[in-house]
Amino acid sequence: MTSVPLEDDSTFRGNRVIVFTAIWIPVQIICIALRYVARWLIKGPWVRDDFLIFTALFLQICQAGVDISAVKHGGAGHHLAYLEKHHPDQVAVWFKHLLALAAIYWVAVNLPKIAILCLYRRLFIAKWTRIMISIVMFVLIGMTIATFIVNFAECKPFAANWDASIPSACIDRNAFYIWTSIPNIATDLAILALPIPVVWNLHATRRTKILLTITFAVGSLGLVTSVIRFSSFFGSNSFTDSTWTSVEHMTWTQVEPGVYLISACLPTWRPLIEKILPRIIHPSKTSALGSNKKQTRGNDGIPLQAHRSSHGFQRLEDSSRKKFPHPNDITVTVDYSVVDHAKENNEVVISHDVMV
Repeated sequence: MTSVPLEDDSTFRGNRVIVFTAIWIPVQIICIALRYVARWLIKGPWVRDDFLIFTALFLQICQAGVDISAVKHGGAGHHLAYLEKHHPDQVAVWFKHLLALAAIYWVAVNLPKIAILCLYRRLFIAKWTRIMISIVMFVLIGMTIATFIVNFAECKPFAANWDASIPSACIDRNAFYIWTSIPNIATDLAILALPIPVVWNLHATRRTKILLTITFAVGSLGLVTSVIRFSSFFGSNSFTDSTWTSVEHMTWTQVEPGVYLISACLPTWRPLIEKILPRIIHPSKTSALGSNKKQTRGNDGIPLQAHRSSHGFQRLEDSSRKKFPHPNDITVTVDYSVVDHAKENNEVVISHDVMV
């Protein structure tokens, strides 16, 4: 059987992007809505990462809209050779869409990760842990700014981004997309690793440590999609037949930031899950940290032990404790002398910023 030349092959697969988008965006909206429902249940105030999550969702919706427009008006899903022969006007439209997609992606993929780090900064008050969190956060902010600038400066003159007939000097865009994924993966690994030493230095049961590790690990689920997207650029040069290969790339470019977005919300669902499935979350009245240990919960509903350090401080007498009123008239007891001592000695301790 004689194969059809690509310039005459009218095969179209762009509808895959539209179908996927129609499913994926509502999933993200539901997951984020559950985050705010959980926040409402504990009457928690909005914090910095809440605004970052909301902004990231807006960018995801914008990216989805550009993807659909690229399919409808830019020929995404057809072979590039076919468009150049039969619909040459769509080629320039496609490359303009590609420029917009890349710009949105670099911001959308990093905002949820910064939101996760903001959560970590509220939960962990040990000096060196907070320093490492700040370093990773500044790396992400720097990457976002740098890649955004390079995306718009990759061709001179600027119009050469979509008009190949103009004499120009352009960087290797395929290599740019590949190698910028490496620091992206590295920051994912850092986000995964940051809470582990803190959790496993707590004086808590092994079961509690495992559950807390799983809770924080969901914040790094995007690592898997990041690696898959990274490997997808290695099969062949994505710009040789960019409108055809864009179907996979646009899909994974939606999946990756979307998974980060959902991952940033999962740890905050606990109050909602407790409301719906109390018997599963609390099979007995005994605290998961032991009957003689007071368990507290952070603003995000994550169970924490406010007065534990890596060296196992003994419980102090009531005279050494301070009490402050909760907005809902619930008294929360916090061992501040232990927290302050731990901070002075750079010991592992979880924030006393709690809400029950």
